[in-house]
Amino acid sequence: MGGTSSCVMRARRLHQHGSLTLQAAVKNGLITVYRAGEIAKLPASEQEIATVQWTNRALRRARGQAIAAKVIRAELTRASSAGSKINLDRVLSAIRSAIGQSVGLP
Repeated sequence: MGGTSSCVMRARRLHQHGSLTLQAAVKNGLITVYRAGEIAKLPASEQEIATVQWTNRALRRARGQAIAAKVIRAELTRASSAGSKINLDRVLSAIRSAIGQSVGLP
């Protein structure tokens, strides 16, 4: 078996050509090695822009997941204490509302 896996090649490209900001984003788990390997193909100025965009996307996704988890826990507590079933429509509506409020939607 010969050759180098694409994951190793992307990691090498990240190390050799990726900006320090891009490398830090990967280290902090905000961007995958796959995505970073692709971003590392770009010129340095474009790497910075792409890194900010993908980092912001990851942070929005994490914030949405945290909100959803909080709403689900609250609904589980409510249903348990009331001795009733979980209303999934209510959970979905509450998650949408909470996420909308967090990003400033009406």
